Amino acid sequence: MTQSLAESLHAFAQGNQAPCHSDTVIVAVSGGQDSCALLHALVERPPAPGLRLIAAHLHHGMRGAEADGDASFVQEFCKWLGVSCEIGYADVPLLASRRHRGIEEAGRFARREFLNRTADRCSARWIATGHTADDQAETILLHILRGCGAEGLSGIAPVSGRWIRPILSVRREQTAAYCRAVGIQFRTDPGNHSLEFRRNRVRLEILPIATDHLNPRSVEAVCRMAKIVADESEAVQAAAEALLAEYGSVRPNAVAVPAARVHGSHVAIARRVVRTMIARVRGTMADVSAASVERVLDAARIDGANRSWTLPGNDVRISLCTGTLCIARVVGSAASPTMPAVPLQTGANWLMGFGCTIMVTDELAVPGAPESGSIQIRPADIVGGLAVRSRVAGDRIRPRGLGGTKKLQDIFVDRKIPLGCRNRVPVVVDGAGPLWVPGHAVDERIGKADANECVIVLRIAERSDDEML
Repeated sequence: MTQSLAESLHAFAQGNQAPCHSDTVIVAVSGGQDSCALLHALVERPPAPGLRLIAAHLHHGMRGAEADGDASFVQEFCKWLGVSCEIGYADVPLLASRRHRGIEEAGRFARREFLNRTADRCSARWIATGHTADDQAETILLHILRGCGAEGLSGIAPVSGRWIRPILSVRREQTAAYCRAVGIQFRTDPGNHSLEFRRNRVRLEILPIATDHLNPRSVEAVCRMAKIVADESEAVQAAAEALLAEYGSVRPNAVAVPAARVHGSHVAIARRVVRTMIARVRGTMADVSAASVERVLDAARIDGANRSWTLPGNDVRISLCTGTLCIARVVGSAASPTMPAVPLQTGANWLMGFGCTIMVTDELAVPGAPESGSIQIRPADIVGGLAVRSRVAGDRIRPRGLGGTKKLQDIFVDRKIPLGCRNRVPVVVDGAGPLWVPGHAVDERIGKADANECVIVLRIAERSDDEML
């Protein structure tokens, strides 16, 4: 059984090219059997040479002495393995009260923010979590019961930005066997047996009934279905992205497309176009119902419709005017917080304040116009290192073809970017100032690379939230 877990790690690394040689990986460790098995296996049988592992544990401000014991256990476990350990603290009950959310959702939010901050501080390329096939099946069943689409049926992604789930194909019983085989003592959260939480009802009641009376391999069947749906969903997403790339107009916090192009597409693609537009301007699809998406589709089918409304929550406005569907974020007059400079590392750089990820890779230059949301930079054109930040007063850039410099402030005004959004527009800089404002300007210091010349490629992608952490 120990061999099968190690083999799963190596198969994951080979299939997803993550983690790679000498990467820094933050490993989320709760103290439970799955995360302890993952960390131990990564130490004993690393799937790539030279990995730098850092364990991270969040105290949720709940369960008193038991939670204190969890944190102490993780510290001692990491000391035994010779792994660095980061301990954080969050008052999850207070967070839930302030955000008017349930404890489960507040806990997921707190864990995600803590792990992202830890990865940023440690310049880690990846964050690894101990999700198993059982977690995958539970998540999908919860999505089904809520009434989801193909994205929900796809479940937890093995790789999403900087987040990786190396043992997602492993059953929970396998991690338990691994812990027994290597002598790992782990912590058990009593809350895992409380039927107060929906996930526990699926875990303790629904899945056992399905396994005992319908299909003894119910978990594997659900996970197999998820993989098939994920592949097909990827094809639908590609079609939606192609439609938006060809006909859409994209600006920070606003996306527009001819309504005829939406309702003239297959309904699956049209639905995904609308969802993609909302996700781009909002950063997440959380709390956006299927009914809200269908209302947009229904309106887009009506020729000559001119109407406007906001989604529940009043943070996104949908408008139809002269045949154009526009989805824009509702922003107040107050400016959003300024984001300090964050060095860009090779790999996925999740930028919390900007709601996006910048992927940095070393590649051979491809001549011609760059793909949307990307740029090729010759190393010789960079002064110092690359970083991303918000605009600062006095920022100027020399846009290609302009023949002079221009203030970023003036560019934002020309592009009609609302005041409250301007600090959330990422600005890629080096030691000499702004180099690239994605979607708006490229400094002429970035020369055109010759074919097959070694370049650094930056690709920007919108945030994709996971409901499971």
